[in-house]
Amino acid sequence: MATSSVISEVYITLAVVIAISIFSATIFGSLQRVADAEREKTVDLKRKLGTNVEVVFAAQYNATAVKVWIKNTGVESIRPSLISSNSDLFFGPQGLFTRISYNSTSPPTWLYILVNDMDNDSVWDSSETIEITLNNGSILQHGDYYIRYVTYNGVYSEYTFTI
Repeated sequence: MATSSVISEVYITLAVVIAISIFSATIFGSLQRVADAEREKTVDLKRKLGTNVEVVFAAQYNATAVKVWIKNTGVESIRPSLISSNSDLFFGPQGLFTRISYNSTSPPTWLYILVNDMDNDSVWDSSETIEITLNNGSILQHGDYYIRYVTYNGVYSEYTFTI
């Protein structure tokens, strides 16, 4: 009789150890996923805090176009694909501005060039400037105009000028 109670206790102990192991693996897996998510959020926050741009000047280029110069004043470099397809440019008269598409087949549209690529890597590094040519598609009327450039991660700079 004593042997059967010892065997029963061994089975119960094994079942408890297996249950605790499964529970621990589940908890540690969940904690690892939380830690990974926090690590990713930290990297994104670091990138966002390191990103800063400043519209330094904008002026009418011709009857239908505007030139805009934007300096990268942050510590993060911005790859060309993030400038063209992942950023937003808003332009228009005060109160009537709209998002302008990059390199669209019909106006309004905008293109950019890196005007002072100091290390010739085609990446918009800190202290380098891009020049945007914004083709409005129609004659620009006299008045106040608004520009907002938004980077791929939501950092933006605004500028108002008069034609």
